Amino acid sequence: MLLVAAVLSGVFAAQLLDQLLQETMKRANDIADQLFPQAQLAVTVCRRAGLAAGVRQPEEIRDYVRHAFEISEGLRTQLKAAKKNPLIYEISITDNTGMV
Repeated sequence: MLLVAAVLSGVFAAQLLDQLLQETMKRANDIADQLFPQAQLAVTVCRRAGLAAGVRQPEEIRDYVRHAFEISEGLRTQLKAAKKNPLIYEISITDNTGMV
């Protein structure tokens, strides 16, 4: 009887963990879908303000995008709202090399 209870408890715990992971993945994808347009808008606003003039080198581009993200109130608001979810403890925007 103890073995059956232990097996059933293990199966139940595995199902709960799977459900939690799926819910976290869904929430992370929802957050990404909300943040991406804000990130695009931040870069667009900076470009229209003329802050992209002379930016050509990869390091200059990173600095420009970082600055665009830092001054974007909309992106900052989205990030703060996303961090209120107890299942999400970090949000990072990275480039194609993995640099945050």
